[in-house]
Amino acid sequence: MVLTLGRLELNVKTWPVIIYIFSFSLLISLGNWQLNRSEVKRIRTDQIESLNQYGRTNLTELVTGVDTWSQYQDYKVTLNGQVLTNQVWYIENQVLDKQLGADCLVIVKLHKAVQESVYILVNLGWVPVDQQRLPVLPRPISRQAENLNVRLSIPGFNRFKDSDILERSGFSFVQQVDISKFEQEANLSLLPILAVVDKKSQFTFKPHWQPVVMPAEKHIGYAVQWFGLAVALSIIMIIKAVRWNKLV
Repeated sequence: MVLTLGRLELNVKTWPVIIYIFSFSLLISLGNWQLNRSEVKRIRTDQIESLNQYGRTNLTELVTGVDTWSQYQDYKVTLNGQVLTNQVWYIENQVLDKQLGADCLVIVKLHKAVQESVYILVNLGWVPVDQQRLPVLPRPISRQAENLNVRLSIPGFNRFKDSDILERSGFSFVQQVDISKFEQEANLSLLPILAVVDKKSQFTFKPHWQPVVMPAEKHIGYAVQWFGLAVALSIIMIIKAVRWNKLV
């Protein structure tokens, strides 16, 4: 179909137009998604900066009366308890200082909790792996956790990663943290939040707390790229579809 407006001719073909509309909509959607992610990261970064102005709270003080743990995301707390050393897992493919390793996960039974037997999943930090990708612990895991400096974290879920616990060469591995999986494995009821060590001590390994992996500014940069591609695609379509008739 050819549309004429004065000396301009617009050659409209069905399939190229359909492909253009789909591609343009996809690029705009990706740009908007990056802007949304940027806003989420900005809000969380501001929250962390605000929380850093306050001291640490003992975790046992929070256990009583907490209905919604999500409001305590990124809170700084201290933790005391008994480590269940017979329940140890490792999060695979964790990179720290350009070196491949794994994060060590254990269950800690809190001391002086009002309720009986309060358990929480704790990330003790990063350890290196050998050529067989098996953890190399610099020292045995302590049976006690005394005054651990941790951040409370709600584990994210990546649909492209497996949540199952896999056994290999005497070690238990996971790709991401799904607290319900650890409850089933340990046959225990855990607090619905993860404690991540953010300061090294004699009871921990290398802290590996990364609340914001990609800063808000980088998401904005990606959004600009997607919007730029949408504009470039539109310009190309106009150039290909429009013809200027010369006067005879």
